[in-house]
Amino acid sequence: MTAEPVRILAIETSSRIGGVAVASGPRLLAQEQFTADLRHAGQLLGTMDRLVRAQGWPVGRIDQVYVSAGPGSFTGLRIATAAAKALAFAWPQIRIVAVPSTDVIAQNALQADAAERLANVRQVAVVIDAQRQQLYAALYERRPDEAEPDGQSSGDGQFDEPVARFRTVRPAAVISATQLLAVSRKPLLVLGPALVSHRKALTQEGVFFLDESYWQPRPDQVHRCGWRRAQAGQFTTADELAPLYLRRPEAVERWEHLHGKT
Repeated sequence: MTAEPVRILAIETSSRIGGVAVASGPRLLAQEQFTADLRHAGQLLGTMDRLVRAQGWPVGRIDQVYVSAGPGSFTGLRIATAAAKALAFAWPQIRIVAVPSTDVIAQNALQADAAERLANVRQVAVVIDAQRQQLYAALYERRPDEAEPDGQSSGDGQFDEPVARFRTVRPAAVISATQLLAVSRKPLLVLGPALVSHRKALTQEGVFFLDESYWQPRPDQVHRCGWRRAQAGQFTTADELAPLYLRRPEAVERWEHLHGKT
């Protein structure tokens, strides 16, 4: 008897333009990005409902929810986390995968029309603006030898890395542009929304930038990364799910400073 395909909902609200994707196991069925910047709260539920109904799925029949968990917009991350928790509390069979947003953006490099450049770079850096002249940054190394096609695992059902065709060298951390350049290896390919304001600080011999169209995380890549983690059994419970902030909100730090907290 053939197993029923896994029904998956993937949510991306870590950046200015959010979106939702639906998939059947490793196969992407549809995705839709929001129509305006920072409208996550107003568009998330309606988009989810529309995509799920278009597939003929009852909402209660979703099997897995993948969430772009950060780092990124504090408010956006809370919205996606709350939605995933609500779904899992309402339908306990739903399993959740939290996907680092830097992993999601890293997958865009594989979609870029830059095969020669990607073949020659030593490392790929994903950068997200952390404010205060700092970055949320993660480093990856290219792995052109990965044999499995996209969406498929090796024979034991496991992936050895959560990001397709990349090895994670340094997971996301708060760092300055100068520090990132110091710890990375050249030639270095850089992409991510922080390039809007930090590109000049990252400009150096041996550093290359992907086109702006590849800087933002997308819901289809949330699905891609989430599926790999799900195959490796990397689920989290609704109680445990939390945004990956890496730092406290600036407003909280200011309040603590004003009130003598440390």
